[in-house]
Amino acid sequence: MLSAELLQKIRRIEIRASHLVTETLAGEYQSSFKGRGIVFEDTRPYVPGDDVRMINWSLMARTGDPHIKNFREERELTVVVAVDVSASGVFGTKTRMKKDAALEIAAVLSHLAMKKNDKVGLLLFSDRVECYIPPKKGRAHLWRVIQTLLTFKPEGKATKLSVALEFLNRVLKKKSVVFIISDFLDQGFEGDLSRTRQHHDTIAVRIKDAAEKNLQGLGLVSFEDPETGECLTVDLHQEKTRQAIVKKWQTRDNLFQTMLKKGRLDLIDIDSSNPAIDPLFHFFRRRMRRKG
Repeated sequence: MLSAELLQKIRRIEIRASHLVTETLAGEYQSSFKGRGIVFEDTRPYVPGDDVRMINWSLMARTGDPHIKNFREERELTVVVAVDVSASGVFGTKTRMKKDAALEIAAVLSHLAMKKNDKVGLLLFSDRVECYIPPKKGRAHLWRVIQTLLTFKPEGKATKLSVALEFLNRVLKKKSVVFIISDFLDQGFEGDLSRTRQHHDTIAVRIKDAAEKNLQGLGLVSFEDPETGECLTVDLHQEKTRQAIVKKWQTRDNLFQTMLKKGRLDLIDIDSSNPAIDPLFHFFRRRMRRKG
């Protein structure tokens, strides 16, 4: 049994996601992703002007009358939302933490899939696979996904993207749309990400906080790595120190961008202090234009 407080939280998140999922956004989502292909539906009598390449010759041989094959696009998608629940998500300097932004975007994506009658699954990962909910349809399933996002307590603290990607490559038997929501503060996952991209439509959703790069006016600051527990005190009054940190972040970002470009992966950048809906909308719009 769910407590009244938890039910209220789930309902609040669902209402929030539903509010963000406008008809325009849902239309952009549907236009951005292809279904599983063109499938045969039925036949009808040939009429002048029809494409003769679509004639069902075997049926014509049996009946003596020409018939045309009808096809339709199989729209149904399988969407998997993979969320990084490592300890680095417990970071935020303005309105919310990175993990809260990840929760919102995961809820919105799940709601979009449900609204368009697609299957949606959830994977939570840290340095291990924490939880996996196989893709299904329906409102009850959406509630289960949101409940898990709200209440799950991970065991791991570190980030190991390769573990999550290896798992997805193993369990997803059909082509799926995979959203990987993380700050991507990890290394050595490029090969697994490339293999996922080969079989699935894979989108990286990077959660960032502006303070991770903007260090002006912070003075003497003590940092603690939430994944390792390592502590470090830095004097950010010193321009040289600030520049060194910014340069390190820029180098990391350049390597990440190069990896995505090489692997032909799409990226949605989310600032944890801002609503996630605008970057999502612009991403779907870009995809739709690219398809056209």
